[in-house]
Amino acid sequence: MTCDNCGIELRVGDWPYCGGKNRHEPLGGGMLGGFKAYDDEDVAPPPSDVFKPINSIPDYHPDKGYRITSLRDRQKLMKLSHADYKN
Repeated sequence: MTCDNCGIELRVGDWPYCGGKNRHEPLGGGMLGGFKAYDDEDVAPPPSDVFKPINSIPDYHPDKGYRITSLRDRQKLMKLSHADYKN
């Protein structure tokens, strides 16, 4: 498939609209883009005598919370704190 505006050959995952500027980079954001790490204070309680997971968990900083670097990190913490919406 080629772009009607600039004539470039489009590949799977390319942005289909260029506005005549020949900009067809792969889509950013969502599952097609890279995951941006962030800090989350509310995903799970801080590590303590009550909440001591045996499995490895993401790094925790008292002022910022857990450092989430992937969707798997978030899912793991939610499951450990029984906050996940699926079993």
